[in-house]
Amino acid sequence: MGGDVGRANTEGGVMIEVARKELCEELEKLSGWKDTAYTWKCLAGLHTLKWKEWFLADYNNGVWSGVGEKSLPAYDLGYLMRKLPFHCPLERNGIVSHWFIRPNIANPRPSDYIYADTPEDVVALLCIELFKQNVLKREDK
Repeated sequence: MGGDVGRANTEGGVMIEVARKELCEELEKLSGWKDTAYTWKCLAGLHTLKWKEWFLADYNNGVWSGVGEKSLPAYDLGYLMRKLPFHCPLERNGIVSHWFIRPNIANPRPSDYIYADTPEDVVALLCIELFKQNVLKREDK
């Protein structure tokens, strides 16, 4: 499923897990959600304007050393679950180590399920799908 893995230690040594950067980027464009506890950051070097690798950071953790900065909200599982408009069971398939979520519909077909490597990614994918179906609406503040 690829992409930047949404797992890192904060400066305080706490492990955080969020949806992959690519999913956070798409979800931020669709949702307008910016009030997250964590953020994906990318800094430009002091002597070049080439962007370095993206990394996870506490939302307000001080001054960054770099010429430029790009950032986007990083969505953790609790944040995403609170945004869902209805209950959807989140489950893990222990055989293949994938997470899946059943949509809130009667008699879902296997093709209705959403699969991902982490619970954060599977709920982010569900939120993206709900925006595309106009079930969730953009929040511009």
